[in-house]
Amino acid sequence: MNKSKVNSLNGTRWLSLFAGLLFLGYLGGCASDMASDASKAQLKFQKGLEQGSINDQKGMIASFKEAVELSPQSELFRLHLGMAYFLAGDLVNAEKTFNQTLEINKESKDAYRQLGRLYMRTGEWSRAVENFKEDLIRPGDTRAASGL
Repeated sequence: MNKSKVNSLNGTRWLSLFAGLLFLGYLGGCASDMASDASKAQLKFQKGLEQGSINDQKGMIASFKEAVELSPQSELFRLHLGMAYFLAGDLVNAEKTFNQTLEINKESKDAYRQLGRLYMRTGEWSRAVENFKEDLIRPGDTRAASGL
């Protein structure tokens, strides 16, 4: 092989290696951004809990909404957002949020239980019973550990 072909191959290899490293750096940055979003979401969630403990319903809802926006597939964050809406009397958004929780996890005992409570409040007894049945037929009891 002549010297110009060898230099050309080395240049191509270096270019490929450089492009590959750039791509890996990009992927690493994306993973880092995702981890950062998860940390930010957890902080927003904690802030929402704190705001709920001092009965700041608007602040609690805003913080839980931010947590959900940062981590849209979190069943826990979305469930708490629904409960915050419920406590504030915004039953339309509470129902919507509990149903979104069920889209994330069809087996969410908590979402079914919260929907049952919501329908009791609105006097929709058959829907309440239906959701409480869904809660009861799923295995486990999320309340057992807390003594509720």
